[in-house]
Amino acid sequence: ETKCTNSTFLAICNSAVDWTYVVGDGAGCPDGMTTCTLADVWNATSANAQSVTPFHLDDVVSPEKTSILWGDGCRFEGDTALPPSELDATCAEDAVPVAEQWT
Repeated sequence: ETKCTNSTFLAICNSAVDWTYVVGDGAGCPDGMTTCTLADVWNATSANAQSVTPFHLDDVVSPEKTSILWGDGCRFEGDTALPPSELDATCAEDAVPVAEQWT
């Protein structure tokens, strides 16, 4: 787990996601939309959410830990992303991706 935890690597991976990619079959689209973007599917519609989605480095725990989370609003205080270890239990559970988000 810690071998894969590298802030530079995670930042590169997150920035490489094409959030504008159009999902045409509606799989994972919110609110019954038939077409949406990958950002819509992952609820990562802001630059702040995209910088910590899908990989979020938790550097307030030791050893550091990488979590895979979607852009659920409860992960943020204003524009600041909370470390995964500081999310309340309900938010942490709700922020775990579901199968439709991987298609």
